[in-house]
Amino acid sequence: MRLTMSPAFVLLPLLACGQRTLTHLSADEEAVILGHNELALDLMAAAPAEANLFVGSFSITSALGMTYAGAAGQTAEEMADVMHVNVDDATFHEALGAVSRDLNGRHKGYDLLSGNRLWGQKRLDFERDFLDITKDDYGAELKTLDFARNPEGARRDINRWVSRETKGQIDEALQPNDLSSDTLLALTNVMYFHADWASAFEPAATRPQDFTLSDGEVVRASMMRGEKSAGLYVDEEVSVLRLPYSGDELSLVVVLPAEHDGLTALEEGLSASQLDAWLSRIGNGTRDVEINLPKFSMSHRFSLKTLLGDLGMPSAFDPERADLTGMTDDAMLHIDDVIHEARVDLDEEGTTAVAFSIVLTTDLMLTQTEPDQFIADHPFLFFIRDDITGAILFMGRMMDPTLAQPTG
Repeated sequence: MRLTMSPAFVLLPLLACGQRTLTHLSADEEAVILGHNELALDLMAAAPAEANLFVGSFSITSALGMTYAGAAGQTAEEMADVMHVNVDDATFHEALGAVSRDLNGRHKGYDLLSGNRLWGQKRLDFERDFLDITKDDYGAELKTLDFARNPEGARRDINRWVSRETKGQIDEALQPNDLSSDTLLALTNVMYFHADWASAFEPAATRPQDFTLSDGEVVRASMMRGEKSAGLYVDEEVSVLRLPYSGDELSLVVVLPAEHDGLTALEEGLSASQLDAWLSRIGNGTRDVEINLPKFSMSHRFSLKTLLGDLGMPSAFDPERADLTGMTDDAMLHIDDVIHEARVDLDEEGTTAVAFSIVLTTDLMLTQTEPDQFIADHPFLFFIRDDITGAILFMGRMMDPTLAQPTG
């Protein structure tokens, strides 16, 4: 995608490494997680419903959170509404930072790595309060680069750092025309997640199986099969599976409507509190479940500008109305675009997922004897969820697994 060549601010969300300590969240932390999950589901519902989708939701919240630290006036009010900020600003940043630091690390059974950094134009003065928040709450140090004279060199520096932080999973976070000599700031946040299942699927059991699309067409999908210890809730409208990863701190949550054409209606009525209610009925218990689940890989790169504007923060994108004066008095910034990329590989052994976002701104100057069944043979939603905090880290929509077949 070609970007405008006017003075710009770039924000690239990235998650970097520790031991879990937030075993009990404070009321403020619970409120911030609830707001984050609401934003995640808002974005899912607003995205085109007919296609597969995968999003690094916590990466987006981290990116917008750091941007919000530099917003003021109507721009800040709109961002707070869209992000469901329901505590005061200082508490929001402190709580989001605490959750992010707790998630970050090579934990027992899984890696969930994050790193944050600000890359600013040399000799540009940034507001002290903004730098304090991004450093103290988000762990983002400021490194200066000369975007004006060498934007390509700056791009290579940032991409090398992102590649290192994501174990080489993202080699070219910023593409050749993403930066220009007018770029003023790049604020980076990238997420990397890898975990094995608590109980792996047998590759020999994976074979083609019918999968009914929302329009009734039947395709053949590569389906993993196995009896696993998992959480399961079933009613007349939905089946919800919680499949644990190694370490029993994170899980894959799959929400499957009862009917093959029921996903759109399910998404429209889904809220964070409804998802929490289903999961609370599952609780921490497990049962033997016969699971049929597609094996897939997905990668998406897309703009969030229209979605965020439609959700209620248009002024941030308006050169005449945007107020990002909390970042710097040296330039009148507005958001030019918000680009997000995420990918996931889900197979018999486990899951690997990575995500980053780029915000570009320009300068205006129950127990049973027989196993239950969970057969994901029609469109469904899925979430990679931290079971300790309840945060949705990644989320996706599977409409057609034949369009997301692994290459290996």
